[in-house]
Amino acid sequence: MQEMISILSKNTIPSSAQDCRNVRIFTRVNQAWQLSQDIPWRLDSDSAAASIRDQIRSLVLELGDCRIIAAARLSGLPYYVFDRMGFAIFEITQIGDGVLNHIWADTQESQRRSQILTPAAAQGADQLTEGPPGCFSLDLNQLQLQHPEISTKRALLPLLRQRQSFRRLTVIYSHIPPWFNQELAALNLGYKSEVRQESELVITIYHLN
Repeated sequence: MQEMISILSKNTIPSSAQDCRNVRIFTRVNQAWQLSQDIPWRLDSDSAAASIRDQIRSLVLELGDCRIIAAARLSGLPYYVFDRMGFAIFEITQIGDGVLNHIWADTQESQRRSQILTPAAAQGADQLTEGPPGCFSLDLNQLQLQHPEISTKRALLPLLRQRQSFRRLTVIYSHIPPWFNQELAALNLGYKSEVRQESELVITIYHLN
């Protein structure tokens, strides 16, 4: 696998998707990162959602085999599109060998864990309890008790991305996972929570429209 990382930039500084003016692709050669391509790219963030998706897909074609994207900030629809297209996403404030080495190492470790955990992660779907039509519940406390190697993100995201398959998903857990706000917003989902008993929350996830 060629070691490649793409960075949304404004000139030479990491930027958000909205402020991006060029996408810089770095390739590691002989343990050193080198700028291999500098692609002019500007997202028309005021255009319709379908147009934003098309603009990002066109960029992805230019990125070739690179499936790592870094930016100063990536949220909303751009985050969702890159994520759905299989990109590992990072937020950075500067560019340098240390930062790029960290991104690459983190990506490789995530892939290694994914290969190990894929069979176990399916337990999330297996332990869903169905209530009224389109309504499901999952006790994450119980799931992680049986499979401590499964993170909340690995258990829930595959279910949440199949948003057409549920109207409401109720999750029992000890706290609100830190990734909830960004990921659910990208999927156009909302949530509310209430304390059921000490150290236990009932989190209800629903469609915003």
